[in-house]
Amino acid sequence: INIAPYPTAYDFNFDSFTTSNTTGSLTFNGAAGLGPSNVLRLTPAINGTGSCFTTQQYPIGIFNSFFRFQIPVNGTINSGFTLAINPMGPTVYGYYLGYSGLANSVAVEFAIDSYGSSPAGNTVRVVRGGDIVTPVAGQTYSPAYPSSLGNGSIWSVWVDYDGTTLNVYLAENSTTKPASPQLSVPINIPAVIGSTTAWVG
Repeated sequence: INIAPYPTAYDFNFDSFTTSNTTGSLTFNGAAGLGPSNVLRLTPAINGTGSCFTTQQYPIGIFNSFFRFQIPVNGTINSGFTLAINPMGPTVYGYYLGYSGLANSVAVEFAIDSYGSSPAGNTVRVVRGGDIVTPVAGQTYSPAYPSSLGNGSIWSVWVDYDGTTLNVYLAENSTTKPASPQLSVPINIPAVIGSTTAWVG
């Protein structure tokens, strides 16, 4: 993740997740932890809620981020996860998606399956204030069939914020960034969270 507010820029990168490079840098909560093959795992295969945030808070006026995720096909309901920006600290997490109920926050939500009153499955949206159902600016992206966020593919995600617009790009089994974002959401993140700095995870 590259965070570049004037006059100071911050850059932190994890090519893999190990005890040595996450100690002091990332805070794991609930069921989250390190998985096999040096991956970050938010929950075990069945049941659980967890979160992982930067241990340090960072300015969030302008930033660029990239990460990859994989949801294994295991025959169970996979709720999903978020990339969240919160001003409350590195140890917080909500219930559904680890995000619901986190006031004064902004997140990119990746809803894998749907059930009950949960948001529609196989969707990506920008949400705020711990509300997992209502997308900011009404924007939602769903990969076209036969693609699916929970099909076992490795998805690449770029989340870029220029101070006024949050752009989200996705690519399936590729690290080539698309020319245009799948979501382009106008939002004033510091105003929404009530802070110019936050924990990210």
